[in-house]
Amino acid sequence: MKKGRVYLVTNPAFPHLFKIGRTSKDSTEKRGLTASNVPEDYEIVREYECADPKKIEELFHKTYANFRHQTATGRRTEFFYIVCLTTAVEWMDTLKGLGLVDVTEEAVEEVEEEVESDARYDGSEGRRERSTFEMLDIPIGAILTFTKDKNVTVKVVEGNKIMYKGEVLSLTATAKKLLKERKLYATNIAGTAYFKYEDETLRARRLRMENHKHRG
Repeated sequence: MKKGRVYLVTNPAFPHLFKIGRTSKDSTEKRGLTASNVPEDYEIVREYECADPKKIEELFHKTYANFRHQTATGRRTEFFYIVCLTTAVEWMDTLKGLGLVDVTEEAVEEVEEEVESDARYDGSEGRRERSTFEMLDIPIGAILTFTKDKNVTVKVVEGNKIMYKGEVLSLTATAKKLLKERKLYATNIAGTAYFKYEDETLRARRLRMENHKHRG
């Protein structure tokens, strides 16, 4: 028995599936999932700290055996069909008696710190610089559209803040709020991926502008 974490993650490359896994490291991020040979990064749905992650994972496999994905050759994988994700999360939340502690918010906050700084490097000095709407050439007062619902819009306020229903928040915090309201568990955490300006996500806009700058 070794203390560690159990996690549920999704991946945009295969939206019909989610994955359960375990790690002895102190965070799913350090598990190195993004280094896996897949075209998109994994997105944390839930992350739990526990005394025996192997036991929890095996119990999950047994409980949700009917939803487990198998390859064409019959090999069982650690992936499960997305139709059971909501009940799977609810089931995991009932295992507190087995020492399971939900640390999803903690994991999300760690990633948010990186996302909110939006890594931008000055080629001459290599310094990290916080991305702002001004850098993205988006004026104060501009209207952004939520990618998951075109009827939801927010207004650019200042720096890297937006206003939604009278509340001033960061892009990431607002994205989390909107996703939670819609019971969408697969969160990318990066708010720039969930808002569009002129039919382009802010993430795509930032990358395009940076690539253009580097080429110039």
